[in-house]
Amino acid sequence: VPVCVVGCGGVGLSAVMSAALVGADPIIAVDATEEALQLARTVGASHTVLADVEWAERVRQITGGVEYGFDCIGSAEVVAGLSRILAPGGALVLVGMTAQGETVPVDGYRFPDRGYRLLGSSYGSCVAALDFPKIAQLYLAGRLPLDRLFFNPTAMSEINTALQQLRDRAAGRAVIIM
Repeated sequence: VPVCVVGCGGVGLSAVMSAALVGADPIIAVDATEEALQLARTVGASHTVLADVEWAERVRQITGGVEYGFDCIGSAEVVAGLSRILAPGGALVLVGMTAQGETVPVDGYRFPDRGYRLLGSSYGSCVAALDFPKIAQLYLAGRLPLDRLFFNPTAMSEINTALQQLRDRAAGRAVIIM
């Protein structure tokens, strides 16, 4: 099952790990920084593509079409790109949230004609009481490398530095030590 994940912050990297966990192949990660793409490779991406105006075409060249395209940014432009590279019957999954009231472009003819699906997913659509124990078991069994998402343990007194790293799109996520 070919998968494309656009946006390799904490949410996108989690999507890459999940795709790897269920055996998706190929898994293409798309991001604007090489640092994020390098991290995506360590958590399961088989291919990486630098985000520019040609990213969707490069993904199509790799896969011929993806079964699942994940927008982990919340971008109308990303949704448009992903909708152009779906395989027949494919699903476009909106994970990143756009601003309230912003619309995303989908082709009202191509979606029903090709059997595309448009799905929303907030917080992985999980039920914490059921899913968190499963996630913990997968992590403890070495099948879900969550520790690769975190970098630079930071004292609470340095929280502003950690927040700036997030704004600067540093790969992974900071861990605040209380």
